[in-house]
Parts: sequence; C-alpha cells; structure tokens
Amino acid sequence: MTEKRLIYAPVVIPTLFRAETFIPCIESLTNCVGAEHTDVYIALDFPSMDAHWDGYRRIVEYLDNTNFPFKSLNVIKRHKNYGVYGPNSNFNMICDDLWKIYDRLIFSEDDNLFSPNFLLCINNGLDIFEHDKTVISICGYLHHYGVKIQGNSFYRCRNHFSAWGYGIWKSRIEEQKKITTKYFRNSLSFRNLIKMGRFGRSHFLAYLSSMCPTSYLWLNDVNLSTYMILEDLCQIVPTISLVKNIGVESGENFRSSSRDIADLYIKQPVSNDNTFEFIGTGYECQEENIKDWVHKDKLFHEKYQWVTWKVVIKQTLKYSIKIILGDLKWKRTTKNKTNI
Repeated sequence: MTEKRLIYAPVVIPTLFRAETFIPCIESLTNCVGAEHTDVYIALDFPSMDAHWDGYRRIVEYLDNTNFPFKSLNVIKRHKNYGVYGPNSNFNMICDDLWKIYDRLIFSEDDNLFSPNFLLCINNGLDIFEHDKTVISICGYLHHYGVKIQGNSFYRCRNHFSAWGYGIWKSRIEEQKKITTKYFRNSLSFRNLIKMGRFGRSHFLAYLSSMCPTSYLWLNDVNLSTYMILEDLCQIVPTISLVKNIGVESGENFRSSSRDIADLYIKQPVSNDNTFEFIGTGYECQEENIKDWVHKDKLFHEKYQWVTWKVVIKQTLKYSIKIILGDLKWKRTTKNKTNI
C-alpha cells in the first residue's frame, strides 16, 4: 500500500521591527522536520516611526543575506505602513492573497520559537481533522496552565483559542465570516450566559464585550475563544507545548506585565522531539481539565489584576445602558475581517 503523502501548508509570519525575536523565530523554523518541504511567507510591514528603522533594517539584512532550507522563502515588503489592525492590515492583506491559492495555512507571530516537531504536528493535524467540523484549528502552543492526560498526546481545548503557531483550513475561515457583533448579540440567551459563566469570569466578560457596537470587529484570540464556546468547537493542542513565546515583554498586550508574568511564558518547557503522533481521542480528562483551567485562570487574573470585578460591573452596566437607551449603533451590523 502506498503511504499517503503529507501536505505541507505554507507558513505565514507578519513582522516589522522586532529583529530580536523574529530572527530566532525563523532560525527555529529552519530546524523543524519538514522545513525543506515548506513555503514560507514573510509579510514585512513598512516603518511608521523612527524607532522602527533599526530593527527593520536588521530584518531586511538577515533575510537578504541568509540561505534558508525552506522550499521557498517569499518576502512581501510593504511600501507603506499597513499596521496591525483593521481590514487592510499587513496580516489581513497577505491572507487575502494567499487564500486565493491555498486551502490551508499555518500562521505565527514573529516572537515564537518552535520545537523540531512543530511542522509535523500541525500538518498531520490538518490532514487528520480536516473533516471533523468540531475542530476550528490545529495549534502547537499549550497554555502554561498545562493539562492532565491519560496517555493521550493531544487535547481538544474548548475554552481558549491560541494564535501562537496554528494551522487552519480555508473552509473554517469561510465559516467564520458570520462572526460579527450582530452574531454575538443574536446569540444572547440565558443558556449562553450560563455556558459562558461555566468557562470563567474572563470569558463571561468577553462575551458581553463582543456585543458592543464597533466599526470593526477584530477576530482575535478572545473573540474566537468566545465563538468556540458558543458553537461547541475546539482547538487541537499538544499535551506538551511545541511553541514558546519569547516576545511577551515587547508585545502590545504585555507592555505593563510584571517580570513574573513574562517568566511564566519565557521559561515554559517545550518538546525537543523530532516526531509527533496523535494518540488518543483528545477528550481524555476534558471535564477535569476545563474545571482546573478555569480555577487557574481565575487565580492568575486575580494575582496580576488583569480583570477585576470592578471592570466586570463597569462593562456590564455600560452595555446594559446602551441596550436600555436603544443606542442606534446597536442596530448596525459590524463587518469583520478575520485576523487568522
């Protein structure tokens, strides 16, 4: 019997000036099994301020003067700054182009380090779970909270979508085009409020926030996590992380983070294996893991005061008043642009 040939999805990485994380990120990707079969696309945005130029030039020099083992390296250099957010962002523009060519892609931020088996895991997962409509994507990152296992090598995560190195199919992107603020508002029900509450305070607040009128709904990890819970979907993740984030201190969401928070991510253990096999069903210990995850998430946010009850009440009152007053913007359907 002829062995089925593995399809290697292209890897897409947007960047601008963080050379101190981008270069190690690419170096780790070159060491992945299957790198020689992989097309890599780098979306290099244009500097918008003087502080960007030094890192930008270092990245350009590195890309121009390094021999890479990839099947191909494709660098898209922008001639103006497209930015991170909005329908015409640097990332969304390259996604629009590549989805015309490919039916699956692997995305990463520019501050991730990959285990040698990262590409094997993602590409095999994209093959194995392509027709399982409960699976939204295949991710190489496992949150530092960890999971309990029973001999399984992967976990069906139902309560958190991670964008730190994941593969996804074009068909799933098409399904997500329905995600707008109107989608979240139309989903509002007592049943869904209870469901979101089951997954913790931060998810409950995110659900309320997703209904707030806005001119542009960015489908980030928070909104996609909410969508996953509402639709009973999951993200496939390994039981030991295949990705380490080394840029938490320079990332926008971590600018005010303490040293302790950054260390949780930077010192996270990752796999050193050259192989990956999907063992088990992914449902092993799932209910126990959900309860444990919610408990640890609550303690984590309380310790570092990322989300407080004061914020929860303030946001809830804000959106309740909008509904009571019949805010005209509430009736507007907000278009989304999938940031994946």
